[in-house]
Parts: sequence; structure tokens; C-alpha cells
Amino acid sequence: MTTTTQPGRLRVADYADLIPDRATGADRHAVLLGSCPWLLFLVWPAFVIVIAETPVGWKVLGLAGIGLFVVTYMQAMLHPRLFPALPRWVSTLCFSVVLVLAAAMMLPAAGISALNTTAYLCALWIFCHRLSLGLPVALGWIGLALLVMALIDGDVVVWAVIVLLISLIMMLLIRFGASREEAGRLLSQELNLSQQREELARDVHDVLGHSLTVVTVKAELARRLVHTDPDRAARELDDLLGITRGALGEVRATVGRLARPELGGQLLAADQALTAAGIAPTLPSPAAVRAIPAEQQELFAWCVRDAVTNVVRHSGARRCTVTCVPGLLRVTDDGVGPGDGTASGSGLAGMRARAAEVGGTVVVSAHRPGAVRPGTRVEVRV
Repeated sequence: MTTTTQPGRLRVADYADLIPDRATGADRHAVLLGSCPWLLFLVWPAFVIVIAETPVGWKVLGLAGIGLFVVTYMQAMLHPRLFPALPRWVSTLCFSVVLVLAAAMMLPAAGISALNTTAYLCALWIFCHRLSLGLPVALGWIGLALLVMALIDGDVVVWAVIVLLISLIMMLLIRFGASREEAGRLLSQELNLSQQREELARDVHDVLGHSLTVVTVKAELARRLVHTDPDRAARELDDLLGITRGALGEVRATVGRLARPELGGQLLAADQALTAAGIAPTLPSPAAVRAIPAEQQELFAWCVRDAVTNVVRHSGARRCTVTCVPGLLRVTDDGVGPGDGTASGSGLAGMRARAAEVGGTVVVSAHRPGAVRPGTRVEVRV
């Protein structure tokens, strides 16, 4: 049984809206498992019919009524809407008429026990319709059954009231429980979707933020060099073209959940970005990179990308140093420091979220506290 929700907005449908017009597959199995056990209560009227001191014709009619009742009730549960063009209550009313006829067939041989079928009529309206319609109709069936009992044997009316009301309360509790379960399922689904959106937004930010920063820096450099050093400007434009092609591939891979940055590649990209921005890079050696455990390299790769992007964009630095050892990544610069508001930017928020997923932490502080240009230190510890 399914329902729909709009992105960012949780809407829990009424339980009756979750009942399909025609049960198929898993829904069919669920309906059968939920409905068939209750039909065992018809064993008592069948037993009464068999032992009743009535003509055989009445007994045959009564047993035929039980068979008709079972078939009609199961059909009503499996296929609540007989007429697709009409409201569902029209179909339920037609089923109810047949069920009442079946109960009337049992009545001569089964007597008052034939009125056990009242609970099934109530269930049909309680579970297949909104309570604003189903509950009044169910109360109407109970009232009609009590009237018939009073005409046959007034002594059993009090007990019948208790039994029927208990049955009605049980139906309402089951319906309420099913609605709560569906609400919980939808809430869990919405939370999962929200988490997936956040992760995708973070990945796209990490990829595009870094790549577009490098593109901007190289484009500005090429513009300055186009008249004074055309050959170098052409090389910068070639690099820019390669970066944009790589960014496009990374975006496609990220959307497909295939992006897994490699630490060595990110350090190489960082070297290019820092050099193009006029910032002198100091980066770890290949041997130092190989010493990093594989489970830490992906996190460090993402964090190098974000941290270097922030250095290029915000720091105004002349030097940037990246250090990594098992369990620690440190990116420092000699720029204006973390007091410019970048410590709470989306890039660092993404770094913190990624680190938290593997039990790590991200700390941003001044590299040289008290200096005119204190610089920034970003430390990622796992």
C-alpha cells in the first residue's frame, strides 16, 4: 500500500486512502492474512446450523448463506471498488446488501448466532472508508443488529451490546495502529530522502566549488597574460579546458554516487590551484600519502579539496602548507585568518559532516595567533 509525499513536506494519508481499489501482489497477501483469521468466528454459526433442530432445507440454506458471506466478504476486501467510475461507498453498499442477504439466509437455522456477522459489516466500513463515514455506518449496523436481537430474544441484548462495542473498539485500535505505523514509515522515508539530498548537495558543492574556483583563477590569469605572454595564456586556457572537462565528469559521477576522490589526485589539483592563484604550495610527498590508511584517504581527499578552495577564495595568503599523517590532515596558510566568517561556510560544514560520519573532527583556528596576518589552520583528526 502506498501514498505520496511532496519533497520537504510530510503528508500522512488517511488509512482508508491506503487501501488499493484492487489488491495485488504483496497487498493481496496482506489482505488475506489480515482477513482470513477473523472468518473463523463463523464456525460457531455453522456449528449451530448443523446441530439445529430445523428442516434440512433450512440447514442447507444457512450453510449456503455462510459460503456466500465468506466469498462476498473476501471479495469486498480484495476488490473494494467494483465500479471504478463511482465512489467507493457505492461498491461497499452493494457488498453490504449481499452480506445482509447471506446473514438472512443463516437466520432460520442459526438464530441469533447469525448476527455474529455484524462485526464483519462494521469492519468493511471501518477499514475501507474514512472514519467520518465508516464509523456512523458501523454504529448503524450495530443498532440494526441489536433491534433484530431484541425482537428475537431481548435477554441477550445487553451481552450483545458489550460484545459488539468491544469489537468496534478493537477495530478502531487496529486502524489507529496501522495509521501510526504508516506515519512512521513515511517519516523514516522522508528523513532518508532529506539525508540523501544533503549528501548530494554537499558532494556537488565540493566538486563544483573547487573546480569553479580554479577555473576563475586560471581565467583571470589568462586574461592578464593574453597580451604580455600569449603562449603562457594559451597554456592556462588549455589547463582550464582540462579542468572543466574533469569537473563535468566528476559531477556526473557524483550524481550517480560514483565519485570517490583520490588523495594523490586531489593534492595534485591543489598544487595547480594554489600555483595559479599565486600561492606557494608545500605538499606531502607521495610516500607520506601512501602511508595514510585507505579508509582515511577518501575523507582527507574531500577535506584537502575544500580547505584549499577556501585558501584560494578567502585567505589572501602567500603560502599554503598541507601536511598529512595517519589520523591527521592539517592545512595551514599565512593569510588573513579565520575571522572573516569562512569558519562557518558551507565548505567547512561539509568537511565536518564527512568527518563526523567516520568518527572524526574538524578544528579551525588561527595558525599564528596574535600576528597581523594570523593565517588559518584546519585540522582533520580521525
